[in-house]
Amino acid sequence: MIKNTMLNNIVSNTNNNMMISDMGISVPENLVHNNDLPENLDTNHEWIQQRTGIETRYIAKDETTYSMAYNSVKHMKFKNLKIIIVATSTPDMAFPSCASYVHEKLELENDVMCFDVHDACNGFVQAMDIALKYLKDFEEYSEVLVIGAETMTKLLDWNDRGTAILFGDGAGSILLNNTHGEVLFRSSKSIASYDSLNTSTGTVKMNGRHVFKNAVHSFSEDIANVMADVGKVDWFIPHQANLRIIESVIKNTNFPTESVIYNGNKYGNTSAASIPLALFDFFHKIKSGDTILLSAFGAGLRGNSLCIRI
Repeated sequence: MIKNTMLNNIVSNTNNNMMISDMGISVPENLVHNNDLPENLDTNHEWIQQRTGIETRYIAKDETTYSMAYNSVKHMKFKNLKIIIVATSTPDMAFPSCASYVHEKLELENDVMCFDVHDACNGFVQAMDIALKYLKDFEEYSEVLVIGAETMTKLLDWNDRGTAILFGDGAGSILLNNTHGEVLFRSSKSIASYDSLNTSTGTVKMNGRHVFKNAVHSFSEDIANVMADVGKVDWFIPHQANLRIIESVIKNTNFPTESVIYNGNKYGNTSAASIPLALFDFFHKIKSGDTILLSAFGAGLRGNSLCIRI
């Protein structure tokens, strides 16, 4: 693992005998500890850490969703790139897509398909699923670049303690190939309601207890189904929303704690960026042939899981 010339843009070359050919992340320079949050939130480090597991998060100042998406991939070398998919609910502009911006910055050929996936915290798992479906039909050693990039903090009401303490900004990217690995399980669910879809305020609003209950149920159900269908899961990478959600899932399912990947204490909830950020930090532990369950739950309410053999 090396750092490039820009602070907080970290790149890593992975094992070429895996489904993942390369990875990268980019986070803002501005690291904010719980104790550095605005005083009007009337909270402290201990209160936040005990209830969420979060200790720090990165908050963008000059960085944007598009710039972090690009910075997470600009080190990559492509052999046969077919598609760029960016999962984001916080694009810098309505159009063009963030994927198109990345394509232009990378100076790629015109035959690379580009599009964004807008599905909040579920976006990255959804984008991975789409990418792997495309890769199944492409010629051998084709590639799809999947990026999760968010600037969630620009949508926060900094007077709302229930949401302002939770979110951070960042981007993570994965370059997939179709030479190795396979999809073992996928699931998708929607629990829609007017309240959960109401965006009239222009800021993030959340019924924490409702989300908590449904997230625990969704994750627990998918783990049970995967264990029944696949038999063994080496690593569980949930959306990094709240440590208490993950702890409840572990308790419900008896899933081994040592096989759960968590780094939300460092980044907070970065929405579609949380799973690639977590995968990047722990990728040194993952071996070719391991099974990984990626699970997300968020706005909509929506849930997605994808189990892959890497």
